[in-house]
Amino acid sequence: MKVYLLDNGYMSCDRNWIVNMATYATEKNRNPENVWTKMPVYCTLIDHPQGKFIYDLGMDRHINEYMHEIGRHQEFSFPYTYSKEQLLENQLALCNTTIDEIKGIVVSHLHYDHIGNLPLFHDIDVYVPKEDYENALVKGKAELYFDQYIKRDDIHYIPIDHNFTLVPGVEIVHLGSSHCPGLLGMLVELEEQNLFYPSDVLYTKENFGPPLRPRGREYDSLGFKKVAEEIRTLVNEKNAKIMYPHDIEEFETYKKAPAYYR
Repeated sequence: MKVYLLDNGYMSCDRNWIVNMATYATEKNRNPENVWTKMPVYCTLIDHPQGKFIYDLGMDRHINEYMHEIGRHQEFSFPYTYSKEQLLENQLALCNTTIDEIKGIVVSHLHYDHIGNLPLFHDIDVYVPKEDYENALVKGKAELYFDQYIKRDDIHYIPIDHNFTLVPGVEIVHLGSSHCPGLLGMLVELEEQNLFYPSDVLYTKENFGPPLRPRGREYDSLGFKKVAEEIRTLVNEKNAKIMYPHDIEEFETYKKAPAYYR
């Protein structure tokens, strides 16, 4: 089995979105300087003897235009930057893979930066967290959910509310309410090292601590603490490396396609 990290570009934002109260005013410093930073966006290709699968789908190349069209703040607070080489189909080509070869998809949750390339796929099984899927169907075009990714007649959604084995060596871990009503993490057990994907329960290493430091906005702040500690127990038991989804410093140390973990 080979695991490829597919670089899909990055968003930029105020660091306070990543770590709550990263900067704040005091009597001695009433106008602190905020920090503008990058949030990498990537997908993971699992090349397994039983088939090729993708965990998370990154960003839609047209998202900036769409945010402008509907007047959403993300156009300016989370602008997306990418190169032609970072488009999903070109990243897959680095791994000698095409869109049509993908057997199944696991989407950790349905926010637009994790499901954005779904329009490239048709007639395929997509595993999603049951709680967040139901939330997304209700929210429609609200918050971080968009109908063009979610309400698809040609996609076979499989809502998940439990742990399950995707293929031998790849465990999908159901994570409770935190960043959103539910998420799907992924544990990959490899010869060289185990990898755990916490999705947006933990944007960055700084969120994980210790101590825990939540993001600027939490769907469920108490749930965040509970799920984060469950992740800590799991990665310690499995001696797994955490693959943070939006940590620019950690991202720079990860192997990226065409290099791979095995």
